[in-house]
Amino acid sequence: MDDDPKVRASIRALLEKLDYHVVEAADADAALALIASARTPTDLVLTDIVLQGMSGRELAVRLSIEHPGVRLLLMSGYSAATMQLKEGEVAKFLHKPIALEALAARVAAALRDET
Repeated sequence: MDDDPKVRASIRALLEKLDYHVVEAADADAALALIASARTPTDLVLTDIVLQGMSGRELAVRLSIEHPGVRLLLMSGYSAATMQLKEGEVAKFLHKPIALEALAARVAAALRDET
């Protein structure tokens, strides 16, 4: 999830190229609603850290409470150091712009819980 529709479309296209089924949300509240109403479990949420309304970190907290089985992968155009990420967050971080190879590796690792 990213608040920029062009970035969301680009990442969605990359993930679909990797044969992932993607459900897109414009913001954290929409993502939570989609996950809650999904017929099949959501395996992974890829979200920007900086969002309007609810940050990616706040979304992570909500997901851990409401949907504890959902894995989370954070991304940002800012560096991990600038974002002052905690140790576990740094391991689950993608820096934008995202290359296809990096996205493939990090999503696969996140789905295996190896981020």
